[in-house]
Amino acid sequence: MTNRIRVFAGECTAEFEGTRDRTSRGIIVALVKPDNTVLVHDSNGYSPVAWLTRPASLTIDHSDGTTIEARDGEQQLQIRFHEMYEKSTYPGSVAGVPVGTCSATGEALVRCRGSVVNVETGREYDISSGAVVLDEHCRDCGLPLIRVERGSRFEVCLDRACESIDSAVISAFDRTWSCPECGDALRIRQSGDLIVRCDSQSNGVSIDGQHCETEFEFPNGVVVGTCTCGLPVFETEDGRSVSPCAEQSCDTSSYVDS
Repeated sequence: MTNRIRVFAGECTAEFEGTRDRTSRGIIVALVKPDNTVLVHDSNGYSPVAWLTRPASLTIDHSDGTTIEARDGEQQLQIRFHEMYEKSTYPGSVAGVPVGTCSATGEALVRCRGSVVNVETGREYDISSGAVVLDEHCRDCGLPLIRVERGSRFEVCLDRACESIDSAVISAFDRTWSCPECGDALRIRQSGDLIVRCDSQSNGVSIDGQHCETEFEFPNGVVVGTCTCGLPVFETEDGRSVSPCAEQSCDTSSYVDS
């Protein structure tokens, strides 16, 4: 576990210089988080009496007692301990909504800020906002399966390296539609995100001296029909109908159901 939280308890003087100059003395607990954020808590209330978030530099000097000094531009927080009662280091992790465990290891998983995170190892698995973490587990690695709407509803492993949602989408929809500009097959390629472009553009083929420029990101949602121009119409998780052809003034409120 690389994320460590350092805890210091004792009598100290905390001096902050910067936007809110303040000096405090008392028996406190100082926390140094993995990103070097320093928080000073006393026994009164829930807010820290002094803090500096993600400082540019942090030093902890034990040569003459213990002094913690954090600096960020013109802001400085110095904590000088007159008497140290306890100092320890503990593992830390993000805290999120529990979404189960890895069946192979029993390690807890939580959902936090667009990712599923292993509480024990800190490993993050990026997932889309509409993805649903299921109770079923991957037979290969033991991680939960997720349900993702990308053209269709797919149930794949949480770990893209184990089972790629991109590969599933490409397998299901590559060459399914024709380019409304040149009539060639639309290919789906992975380039950061899933990109749809016609074979004419991929192969450098020109039409009447012009290269076809049909290209768009593969939308989230489920394909529910086909526009009059031939491109797919997607229904998003909030019930809206969207299509890559919308910018070409097609009416996505009228389409042929799949």
